[in-house]
Amino acid sequence: IVSPADLRRLLTAVSGAEANLLPEHYEPVPDRAILLRLQNNIVMRRLRQGDLEAAARALDSMLIFAPDRPALWRESALVQARLENLGAAIAALEHFARLTPSAGEKHEALALLQSWKGRLN
Repeated sequence: IVSPADLRRLLTAVSGAEANLLPEHYEPVPDRAILLRLQNNIVMRRLRQGDLEAAARALDSMLIFAPDRPALWRESALVQARLENLGAAIAALEHFARLTPSAGEKHEALALLQSWKGRLN
C-alpha cells in the first residue's frame, strides 16, 4: 500500500510540481484492471517491435479474462488482419460490433467487415 506522501512524490515526479493529489488518486484499483494494464503494456511493446504474433497472443490472453471489453476485440481484429488471418480478424470484429455501444463504431466495423469478407471470396 502506498502512503499519501509516497503518492504525492510519485504524482509530482510524473506530472510536475503543480500537480494536485485528488481523491480518485486514493481509490483502489481492481486486480483485473491491473492485469489488463500490464497486458496492454506488453501488447504495445510487441506492436512497437513489430512482433504481431506476440501481440496477438497477449490480446488473446486479455480476452480470456476481459471478454466484455469491445476495444480488445477491435484491437485483436486489427492485429489478426495485419497477420493476414482474415478468418480470425472477421470473427473478432463481428464480436466487437455486437459489443460496442457506439453506433458510429459499429457502422465503421460493419463496413470493414464487408471489405474483409470480400477479400476472402
